[in-house]
Amino acid sequence: MTASTNAFVLAERCLCATDPESKLAWTHEAAERARSGQLDFTPRDVSLPIQAVRFPERPLWVAPRELLRRAIYTPQGRVALLHAVAHIEFTAIQLARDHLYRFRGLPEEYYRDWLTVAAEEAEHFALVRDRLRELGVDYGELPVHGGLWGIARETAYDVAARMALVPRCLESPGIGRDAGNDRKAPPSR
Repeated sequence: MTASTNAFVLAERCLCATDPESKLAWTHEAAERARSGQLDFTPRDVSLPIQAVRFPERPLWVAPRELLRRAIYTPQGRVALLHAVAHIEFTAIQLARDHLYRFRGLPEEYYRDWLTVAAEEAEHFALVRDRLRELGVDYGELPVHGGLWGIARETAYDVAARMALVPRCLESPGIGRDAGNDRKAPPSR
């Protein structure tokens, strides 16, 4: 996609892209360059504010209480659950890329690890999205909530706060409890 070999430049391009395909492509390109030893982890400039990170226009973000509850033993319920999982995986790509991009001055292994996480989350998202498509729905067709990304926005100032709150408190437990917290969607995307 690009001639850049800088991890921070590629992360910024991924975070500022507005469609899932571009975000996946930027993530795969960076991971491949890292595997082949062609990725530079020297920070360039300062990071953009977290408000510059973009999500696709769809899905529509709503407050958790506005999401329809559907029983998972129905076809619509299974689709809704898979769509929620796809959104968690998509947001996890954004989180991993933002970890790499936002927090400067850390050891190179920190950045390599988050790039690996982003590539794995991209694979998970693609698998769940493929299954959704088999069921006649694509990612973005159902509303979602932005609780996970809301915490990322709130912790953009400090890597320790981010590490304490996002992966340890929200991301993994959110899968098992239908991410049912009452956090409102972030005010802007």
